[in-house]
Amino acid sequence: MPAPSRTSDVDLPTRREALRACPLFRSLTAAELEAVLVRAVIRRFTPGEVVLRCGDRASGMIVILQGRMRVSITTAEGQEISLTVLGPGDVVGEIALLDSGERSADVTTIDEGVTLTI
Repeated sequence: MPAPSRTSDVDLPTRREALRACPLFRSLTAAELEAVLVRAVIRRFTPGEVVLRCGDRASGMIVILQGRMRVSITTAEGQEISLTVLGPGDVVGEIALLDSGERSADVTTIDEGVTLTI
């Protein structure tokens, strides 16, 4: 997995707006949103890199800031099935904030990507 970074060329207003667009964070005050942003980690991914793997322990949610990512599952017969393609502003793994369970799908980058992990 790529090294986390707390700084990026993705500016703070862009990160703030990405969080504000998420239903989970819409009702937060400005101070509460800033408290979340301070703890958020920027990660960069190259095309074809696995962001999340099905069965891994969930450790937080991800907001896509740049790039596209494919969500897929693998059947018992080994066939990979694409469920959706996500892009900037989309969220993945938000249930992890509630249950800290296992990931239910694989998420793989299509393009170079930048995410905000909470």
